[in-house]
Amino acid sequence: WLGGIIVLILSPLLYLVMMLFSRIYLELIIVIFRIAENLIAIRDSLSAPESKITDKESTGA
Repeated sequence: WLGGIIVLILSPLLYLVMMLFSRIYLELIIVIFRIAENLIAIRDSLSAPESKITDKESTGA
């Protein structure tokens, strides 16, 4: 019966630990997508002045 008591104590603790790790994992996914959005915005803002170049100039033809 000692094993049952240990399981009753460890099960909620394991549940909380797994929920914590799940939250951290999902927050990291959100951060990765926000970084990607910011990088796209930076790329677009840097490439905006270059949009005046014609296709012949950009291809070297």
